Amino acid sequence: MGAKSEMQPRSRMKLQRCFISAQSGEASAALAQAFADRGVESFRADDFVPGLPLTPELLHQLEAADFMCALVNDGGVAPNILFELGAAHVLRKPIILFTTNYDRLLGALQGVYVVRANIEDLPSAATEIDRFLRHAKTLPPLGETTADRRQKPNLSWAKEELAALRGERAPNRGTRFERLVSEIFRRAGAEVVREDQPEKAWTVDAIVWLDDVAHEIGGPIIIECKYYGGGPGDLLANAKQTVRQLEKYVKGSEARVALVVYDHDKSTPPPSLFETPQVLVFTVDQLILALERGTLANEILQHRRRASYARVSAGGPD
Repeated sequence: MGAKSEMQPRSRMKLQRCFISAQSGEASAALAQAFADRGVESFRADDFVPGLPLTPELLHQLEAADFMCALVNDGGVAPNILFELGAAHVLRKPIILFTTNYDRLLGALQGVYVVRANIEDLPSAATEIDRFLRHAKTLPPLGETTADRRQKPNLSWAKEELAALRGERAPNRGTRFERLVSEIFRRAGAEVVREDQPEKAWTVDAIVWLDDVAHEIGGPIIIECKYYGGGPGDLLANAKQTVRQLEKYVKGSEARVALVVYDHDKSTPPPSLFETPQVLVFTVDQLILALERGTLANEILQHRRRASYARVSAGGPD
């Protein structure tokens, strides 16, 4: 996504074996080579010995794999790929999916890291592949959330810094707020990437990979930080404009969701702001509390359901 990382990847168990699902031997070989270049062994359905019962061996190889990689062409999803995707999902394997048929698949695949690329585009998708390999890990068993398994961060320092920031009226307050939000995510264990694309007319403040969220939505989240002033009407209008801009940005990126993280000058909380299933809105206080509790992934899903319901109730996009 054309970004420069501000932190070093955290150490974790190396992914060693990939199950590849594709509709052609040529595509499977290209994917296998891309992972071999990164020290990952691949198993392909093409490698089955003729006459060997397909399903038991396939399930055995999927169970032995650390993750699954699939490629879906423009012509649609082959039945065998659907079966293998479903089996990998049941086995709680991380999944990376390469496709140019992005829009149709996006709404139906939860917890899959979707990369808009085909075989010819694999070299340009190197950053996305590397990011997936750095972070992907087996999901917790069904019924157990990632919040049950991870140490929750202490963000009391962030509350103190936020209180001090609110007491100032410095001209660089917006920039300092962006840095504070980025540091909050870092202290919560996220990889934070700052966009550095001056040729673009509009860029976002950060791209964040947080394992809990990636497990649920299949990839990184885009972050836009805003420090709003003015009356409630100004806040609502400005926030809606930001959401619309971000919605366009998400459609052109590999991210599945964007968050507007904002603060305001009022002594009382503002009303709920406009959001869509692709762009959600959190106050910085809500963000801090969710990260401390380990519930951000669940709250993102709740916001998405609420935004989807509101859109359907209103008869579609406004």
